[in-house]
Amino acid sequence: MAFNKNEYRREWYKTNRFRIGLIIKLRRQKKTESGLCNICFKNPQYENLKSCLDCRIKMRKKYIQKVGGLQERIKIKKVCPTCKNIFFVSPSSNRGGNQCCCFECSKIWKKGKRLNTGRTHFKKGVSNNIGENNPMYGHRLDKHPQWKGGKTITKYGYVWIQCPIHPNNNHGYVWEHRLIVEKFIGRLLTREEVVHHLNEDKQDNRIENLMIFPNSKTHMAWHTKLRQYGYLTNPMKRQIENRWKEYGK
Repeated sequence: MAFNKNEYRREWYKTNRFRIGLIIKLRRQKKTESGLCNICFKNPQYENLKSCLDCRIKMRKKYIQKVGGLQERIKIKKVCPTCKNIFFVSPSSNRGGNQCCCFECSKIWKKGKRLNTGRTHFKKGVSNNIGENNPMYGHRLDKHPQWKGGKTITKYGYVWIQCPIHPNNNHGYVWEHRLIVEKFIGRLLTREEVVHHLNEDKQDNRIENLMIFPNSKTHMAWHTKLRQYGYLTNPMKRQIENRWKEYGK
């Protein structure tokens, strides 16, 4: 086998690279402690920095060439409305409403200004419309002019109805199909029980269209059978007919 010089160098470097790096680090540390530049090791350091001024200018020029030239920052000239001093701001801070030169001047300038500039009918800090002074005080639920019956349709297509007295309510709302079944059978449904729509219309919550399953497993088995056969089999029809017998309906 022929001797390969490059492979030998790679293996030697792999075994000794930690020692080489440590030696270079110690040499550099000695030179920086002596007050010389960390890049050229000739000129003294500039203002307690590791590099000298010439090296910093060279590195800056290289960075500008790499980036493709730095854009000159645009500054807008403004006059402070309180102390009348001239100051400069960037376009972004000018769009944000930077009117004064400092925080103290802005505090003085904002004293006589209206803080709330939106389309609301109230002013910030004024408590004229709180409690009984509010014209909409006590107008809740069906008394409110924007009352729409207390029903909302979720993104999944189910109907939520407002019922804050219900023990299983979610922010004052319950599922309408579950509420109708609970009223029909005369008891609360458990969390495991699932209410199924026979015609698969989630907004058709008539009791003739609803059916209870003891858990989600039996509910999914119903759907798999329906998908498998494509129609209601005789056992499935008998199950629909006898679904309310155990409740005496």
